Amino acid sequence: MFNRSVKLLPVMLILALLAFNVAPAAAVAAPPAAAQSNPMVAAAPLSASCASDYLVQSGDQLDKIAQQFLGTLRSVPNIVTATNAAAATNSASHQVTDPSLLGVGWRLCIPPASQ
Repeated sequence: MFNRSVKLLPVMLILALLAFNVAPAAAVAAPPAAAQSNPMVAAAPLSASCASDYLVQSGDQLDKIAQQFLGTLRSVPNIVTATNAAAATNSASHQVTDPSLLGVGWRLCIPPASQ
């Protein structure tokens, strides 16, 4: 019995290592270089009404972005309105139809805090 366990040890080790590697490395896409360092986009703002732009990261939520940049969760409609206005004139922006669904890599227009 001991001899059989020793023979199965390498197989069990390989299976354990494979279990931790759920996706091949080639299938996992890295975020763009700009997104890795700073989600604030260094390029020119999407429109004149944008105080700044924000590049959506994995796990981002619009209410948290509003809280971070504008200081209140109630600013979500302001970001949606500004982003959609920017999308109407700039193809680099994405139309937000559902504030609860953001795509990684979307550029959001962050309006001035007074809006």
